[in-house]
Amino acid sequence: MAMGIVRIVVTGFGLLLPSVSASDPALDAAVRDTLLRNPEIILEALALLEARDVAAQVATDRSLIEQNAAALFGDKDGEAPVLVEFIDYQCSYCRQAEPQVQALLAREPGTVRRVLQFPILGEASVQAALVMEALRQVEGEDAYLTAHHALMSGDRRELQNLPQFLLDQGFDPAPILAMAEDESIRSQITTTHGLARTLGISGTPGFVTSTVIIRGYADVERLEAALTPQDRGLAGD
Repeated sequence: MAMGIVRIVVTGFGLLLPSVSASDPALDAAVRDTLLRNPEIILEALALLEARDVAAQVATDRSLIEQNAAALFGDKDGEAPVLVEFIDYQCSYCRQAEPQVQALLAREPGTVRRVLQFPILGEASVQAALVMEALRQVEGEDAYLTAHHALMSGDRRELQNLPQFLLDQGFDPAPILAMAEDESIRSQITTTHGLARTLGISGTPGFVTSTVIIRGYADVERLEAALTPQDRGLAGD
C-alpha cells in the first residue's frame, strides 16, 4: 500500500516535471527520500485527490438533478425549497431520519416535503408502499404526510395490519385498499425505482434537494446544509 502511494506521488511529480522521466531512478530516489523526511506530503496528496473526487461527484449529482428535475420535484411551487425522500417503510434508518426531517421542517417551514415510495426490503415493504401511495391518491397529500409521519413514528407492528392502521388514523380502508390494487399505483412505484437507479440511490433513505443528493441517513444539520441559500430565501443575505 505504502509503495503504491509513493508511486502515485512519484507519477504526479513526473507529470509536473515533463522534462524528467517518471521512471528515472534518480528522480524516484529523490522523491522517496523527500517523502520519508516529510510523510505529511502523502496525507496532503491523498486529501487533494479526495477533494477532487468529491468535487467531481458534486458536479455529477447536480447534472443528474437537473436532468431529472421534473420527475423529482413535479410542479414546484414558486421558489419554495423541496426535499425529496426515497423511503422504505421497513427501513430502520428511514425511521431514525423521520425526526430529523421534522426538525428540518420546523427550522425551514417553507420547505415542501415530497416522499417517494422506494420499497427494497421485500414483499412487506412493497405492500406498505402500495397502500400508502393509494392513501395519497384517495385522501390527498396532506392526509398522506400526516399518516406517513404516524407510520414512521409508531410501532413497527402496525405494518402487519395496515387496514387497522388506516382505521386508527380515521380513514375508511375500503377505497384505499381498492386503489392499492390499481396497476397505476404499482407502475408509479416501478417508475420511482428507475429514478433511484438513475440517481445512483441504491438504499434507503435517500434525499434530494435542488443541488444535492444524499445517499443514506442524514441528520437535520446535513439536511439543512443541502438546502441552498436560494432555497431557504437567504440569497443576498
